[in-house]
Amino acid sequence: MDEFINSLFKTGAFKFDESHVTENGVHEPYIINTKYLFGSKEEYEKMQQFIDNELKTESKSNIPLDVFEKVMNQYDNNELYKASIDYIRNWIETNVNLTYVDYISGGESADWYFSIILAYLLGKPHMTIYRDGTVVVTTSDFEEGNEVNKVEDARIMHISDVLNKGYFHCNYWFTAIRNIGSDVFWSISIVDLKEGGIDRIKEFNAEPLCLFQANENIFVRGLELGYLTGPQFSILRNYALNSNKF
Repeated sequence: MDEFINSLFKTGAFKFDESHVTENGVHEPYIINTKYLFGSKEEYEKMQQFIDNELKTESKSNIPLDVFEKVMNQYDNNELYKASIDYIRNWIETNVNLTYVDYISGGESADWYFSIILAYLLGKPHMTIYRDGTVVVTTSDFEEGNEVNKVEDARIMHISDVLNKGYFHCNYWFTAIRNIGSDVFWSISIVDLKEGGIDRIKEFNAEPLCLFQANENIFVRGLELGYLTGPQFSILRNYALNSNKF
Protein backbone atom coordinates (compact mmCIF):
# COMPACT_ATOMS: atom_id res chain seq x y z
CA MET A 1 0.00 0.00 0.00
CA ASP A 2 2.79 2.45 0.87
CA GLU A 3 4.39 1.99 -2.55
CA PHE A 4 1.07 2.94 -4.15
CA ILE A 5 0.75 5.99 -1.89
CA ASN A 6 4.33 6.93 -2.80
CA SER A 7 3.32 6.84 -6.46
CA LEU A 8 0.20 8.93 -5.79
CA PHE A 9 2.19 11.75 -4.25
CA LYS A 10 5.43 11.53 -6.26
CA THR A 11 3.70 11.57 -9.64
CA GLY A 12 1.34 14.36 -8.63
CA ALA A 13 -1.69 12.08 -9.02
CA PHE A 14 -2.71 13.36 -5.58
CA LYS A 15 -1.76 16.96 -4.81
CA PHE A 16 -2.67 19.25 -1.93
CA ASP A 17 -4.20 22.50 -3.21
CA GLU A 18 -6.10 24.58 -0.68
CA SER A 19 -7.52 26.86 -3.40
CA HIS A 20 -8.85 24.10 -5.66
CA VAL A 21 -12.45 24.41 -6.82
CA THR A 22 -14.06 21.58 -8.83
CA GLU A 23 -15.98 22.06 -12.08
CA ASN A 24 -19.14 21.80 -9.99
CA GLY A 25 -18.06 24.76 -7.90
CA VAL A 26 -17.17 22.70 -4.83
CA HIS A 27 -14.16 23.76 -2.77
CA GLU A 28 -11.83 20.78 -2.42
CA PRO A 29 -8.32 21.16 -0.92
CA TYR A 30 -6.71 18.62 -3.23
CA ILE A 31 -6.46 17.65 -6.91
CA ILE A 32 -6.62 14.07 -8.17
CA ASN A 33 -5.20 13.18 -11.58
CA THR A 34 -4.87 9.41 -11.59
CA LYS A 35 -3.50 9.48 -15.13
CA TYR A 36 -0.29 10.97 -13.71
CA LEU A 37 0.40 7.53 -12.22
CA PHE A 38 1.84 6.89 -15.67
CA GLY A 39 4.97 8.48 -14.21
CA SER A 40 4.40 12.23 -14.03
CA LYS A 41 2.31 14.98 -15.52
CA GLU A 42 4.86 15.44 -18.29
CA GLU A 43 5.00 11.75 -19.18
CA TYR A 44 1.23 11.52 -19.18
CA GLU A 45 0.93 14.53 -21.50
CA LYS A 46 3.49 13.05 -23.90
CA MET A 47 1.62 9.75 -23.94
CA GLN A 48 -1.74 11.46 -24.38
CA GLN A 49 -0.39 13.34 -27.38
CA PHE A 50 0.65 10.01 -28.87
CA ILE A 51 -2.84 8.59 -28.29
CA ASP A 52 -4.50 11.67 -29.76
CA ASN A 53 -2.36 11.35 -32.89
CA GLU A 54 -3.22 7.65 -33.13
CA LEU A 55 -6.93 8.45 -32.93
CA LYS A 56 -6.52 10.79 -35.91
CA THR A 57 -4.35 8.60 -38.13
CA GLU A 58 -4.56 4.90 -37.23
CA SER A 59 -7.29 2.32 -37.73
CA LYS A 60 -9.21 1.53 -34.56
CA SER A 61 -8.01 -2.07 -34.68
CA ASN A 62 -4.35 -1.04 -34.57
CA ILE A 63 -4.54 1.59 -31.82
CA PRO A 64 -4.66 -0.78 -28.82
CA LEU A 65 -1.65 -2.67 -30.20
CA ASP A 66 0.33 0.56 -30.50
CA VAL A 67 -0.77 1.80 -27.07
CA PHE A 68 0.22 -1.55 -25.56
CA GLU A 69 3.79 -1.15 -26.81
CA LYS A 70 4.02 2.24 -25.11
CA VAL A 71 2.51 1.24 -21.76
CA MET A 72 4.55 -1.98 -21.69
CA ASN A 73 7.73 0.01 -22.22
CA GLN A 74 6.72 2.42 -19.47
CA TYR A 75 5.96 -0.48 -17.13
CA ASP A 76 9.41 -1.92 -17.78
CA ASN A 77 11.24 1.38 -17.30
CA ASN A 78 9.32 3.57 -14.86
CA GLU A 79 9.36 2.44 -11.22
CA LEU A 80 6.42 4.60 -10.14
CA TYR A 81 4.13 3.37 -12.91
CA LYS A 82 5.22 -0.23 -12.32
CA ALA A 83 4.58 0.07 -8.57
CA SER A 84 1.09 1.44 -9.25
CA ILE A 85 0.19 -1.24 -11.77
CA ASP A 86 1.58 -4.05 -9.60
CA TYR A 87 -0.46 -2.82 -6.63
CA ILE A 88 -3.63 -2.60 -8.73
CA ARG A 89 -2.98 -6.05 -10.18
CA ASN A 90 -2.56 -7.58 -6.72
CA TRP A 91 -5.64 -5.78 -5.45
CA ILE A 92 -7.75 -7.12 -8.33
CA GLU A 93 -6.44 -10.66 -7.84
CA THR A 94 -7.45 -10.42 -4.17
CA ASN A 95 -10.89 -8.92 -4.70
CA VAL A 96 -12.14 -10.50 -7.94
CA ASN A 97 -12.38 -14.17 -8.86
CA LEU A 98 -10.70 -13.89 -12.25
CA THR A 99 -11.86 -17.36 -13.25
CA TYR A 100 -15.20 -15.80 -14.14
CA VAL A 101 -13.79 -12.83 -16.08
CA ASP A 102 -13.86 -13.30 -19.87
CA TYR A 103 -12.55 -9.88 -20.93
CA ILE A 104 -11.11 -6.70 -19.46
CA SER A 105 -12.33 -3.44 -20.99
CA GLY A 106 -11.28 0.20 -20.97
CA GLY A 107 -12.80 3.33 -22.48
CA GLU A 108 -11.26 6.07 -24.62
CA SER A 109 -8.76 7.03 -23.56
CA ALA A 110 -7.90 7.61 -19.88
CA ASP A 111 -8.81 4.04 -18.95
CA TRP A 112 -6.24 2.63 -21.38
CA TYR A 113 -3.33 3.67 -19.14
CA PHE A 114 -4.53 0.94 -16.76
CA SER A 115 -6.82 -1.52 -18.57
CA ILE A 116 -4.43 -2.47 -21.39
CA ILE A 117 -1.37 -3.31 -19.29
CA LEU A 118 -3.53 -5.05 -16.68
CA ALA A 119 -5.23 -7.19 -19.33
CA TYR A 120 -1.79 -8.33 -20.44
CA LEU A 121 -0.54 -9.02 -16.91
CA LEU A 122 -3.75 -10.83 -15.92
CA GLY A 123 -3.83 -12.87 -19.13
CA LYS A 124 -7.22 -11.65 -20.34
CA PRO A 125 -8.27 -10.45 -23.82
CA HIS A 126 -9.04 -6.74 -23.92
CA MET A 127 -11.99 -4.75 -25.21
CA THR A 128 -10.95 -1.27 -26.32
CA ILE A 129 -14.04 0.94 -26.37
CA TYR A 130 -14.23 4.15 -28.38
CA ARG A 131 -16.54 7.07 -27.77
CA ASP A 132 -18.45 6.33 -30.96
CA GLY A 133 -19.34 2.90 -29.58
CA THR A 134 -16.80 0.92 -31.59
CA VAL A 135 -15.38 -2.09 -29.72
CA VAL A 136 -12.05 -3.68 -30.66
CA VAL A 137 -11.09 -7.02 -29.14
CA THR A 138 -7.41 -7.84 -28.77
CA THR A 139 -5.70 -10.99 -27.63
CA SER A 140 -4.15 -10.89 -24.17
CA ASP A 141 -0.67 -10.60 -25.72
CA PHE A 142 -1.84 -7.72 -27.93
CA GLU A 143 -0.57 -9.39 -31.08
CA GLU A 144 -3.91 -9.09 -32.87
CA GLY A 145 -6.91 -6.78 -32.72
CA ASN A 146 -10.25 -6.85 -34.50
CA GLU A 147 -13.34 -4.67 -34.49
CA VAL A 148 -16.36 -6.66 -33.34
CA ASN A 149 -20.12 -6.32 -33.63
CA LYS A 150 -21.08 -9.34 -31.54
CA VAL A 151 -19.56 -11.01 -28.50
CA GLU A 152 -22.37 -12.95 -26.91
CA ASP A 153 -22.82 -13.39 -23.16
CA ALA A 154 -19.27 -12.48 -22.11
CA ARG A 155 -18.53 -11.37 -18.54
CA ILE A 156 -16.58 -8.14 -18.61
CA MET A 157 -14.44 -6.47 -15.96
CA HIS A 158 -14.16 -2.77 -16.79
CA ILE A 159 -11.16 -0.81 -15.47
CA SER A 160 -11.31 2.99 -15.26
CA ASP A 161 -9.01 5.66 -13.93
CA VAL A 162 -11.68 7.49 -11.93
CA LEU A 163 -15.35 7.21 -11.01
CA ASN A 164 -17.31 10.43 -10.67
CA LYS A 165 -20.97 10.56 -11.64
CA GLY A 166 -20.70 7.42 -13.77
CA TYR A 167 -21.86 9.20 -16.94
CA PHE A 168 -19.20 7.81 -19.27
CA HIS A 169 -19.29 4.39 -17.61
CA CYS A 170 -22.99 3.91 -18.20
CA ASN A 171 -23.76 6.03 -21.27
CA TYR A 172 -20.72 5.02 -23.30
CA TRP A 173 -18.65 2.05 -22.12
CA PHE A 174 -21.28 -0.21 -20.54
CA THR A 175 -23.79 0.61 -23.29
CA ALA A 176 -21.28 -0.25 -26.02
CA ILE A 177 -20.67 -3.62 -24.39
CA ARG A 178 -24.39 -4.32 -24.10
CA ASN A 179 -24.80 -3.42 -27.76
CA ILE A 180 -22.49 -6.28 -28.77
CA GLY A 181 -24.36 -8.76 -26.56
CA SER A 182 -22.38 -8.81 -23.30
CA ASP A 183 -22.41 -7.16 -19.90
CA VAL A 184 -20.07 -5.56 -17.39
CA PHE A 185 -20.08 -7.63 -14.21
CA TRP A 186 -17.31 -5.75 -12.33
CA SER A 187 -16.37 -2.09 -12.58
CA ILE A 188 -12.93 -1.32 -11.13
CA SER A 189 -12.02 2.32 -10.49
CA ILE A 190 -8.67 3.56 -9.25
CA VAL A 191 -10.40 6.31 -7.27
CA ASP A 192 -14.02 7.03 -6.37
CA LEU A 193 -14.76 10.75 -6.12
CA LYS A 194 -18.04 9.98 -4.32
CA GLU A 195 -20.23 11.87 -6.75
CA GLY A 196 -22.93 9.22 -7.11
CA GLY A 197 -21.25 6.99 -9.68
CA ILE A 198 -21.51 3.84 -7.56
CA ASP A 199 -25.31 4.00 -7.58
CA ARG A 200 -25.40 4.44 -11.36
CA ILE A 201 -23.13 1.45 -11.88
CA LYS A 202 -25.36 -0.66 -9.67
CA GLU A 203 -28.28 0.27 -11.94
CA PHE A 204 -26.43 -1.65 -14.68
CA ASN A 205 -26.21 -4.66 -12.35
CA ALA A 206 -22.42 -4.34 -12.23
CA GLU A 207 -20.41 -4.56 -9.02
CA PRO A 208 -18.55 -1.29 -8.35
CA LEU A 209 -15.12 -1.76 -6.78
CA CYS A 210 -12.75 1.05 -5.89
CA LEU A 211 -9.10 1.00 -4.82
CA PHE A 212 -9.23 4.17 -2.79
CA GLN A 213 -11.14 7.31 -1.89
CA ALA A 214 -9.59 10.62 -0.95
CA ASN A 215 -10.29 10.18 2.75
CA GLU A 216 -8.56 10.41 6.11
CA ASN A 217 -6.69 7.13 5.65
CA ILE A 218 -4.80 8.48 2.64
CA PHE A 219 -4.14 11.77 4.42
CA VAL A 220 -2.74 10.03 7.51
CA ARG A 221 -0.32 7.94 5.45
CA GLY A 222 0.65 11.00 3.43
CA LEU A 223 1.55 12.76 6.66
CA GLU A 224 3.41 9.77 8.10
CA LEU A 225 5.41 9.32 4.90
CA GLY A 226 6.34 12.99 4.80
CA TYR A 227 4.33 14.07 1.77
CA LEU A 228 2.03 16.34 3.77
CA THR A 229 2.85 18.92 6.41
CA GLY A 230 0.96 19.14 9.69
CA PRO A 231 -1.06 22.19 8.58
CA GLN A 232 -1.90 20.56 5.24
CA PHE A 233 -3.05 17.40 6.99
CA SER A 234 -5.25 19.43 9.35
CA ILE A 235 -6.96 21.14 6.42
CA LEU A 236 -7.52 17.84 4.62
CA ARG A 237 -8.74 16.08 7.75
CA ASN A 238 -11.14 18.89 8.55
CA TYR A 239 -12.50 18.70 5.02
CA ALA A 240 -12.91 14.92 5.24
CA LEU A 241 -14.77 15.18 8.54
CA ASN A 242 -17.07 18.01 7.53
CA SER A 243 -17.73 17.65 3.82
CA ASN A 244 -20.94 15.88 2.82
CA LYS A 245 -18.92 14.18 0.09
CA PHE A 246 -17.31 11.91 2.66
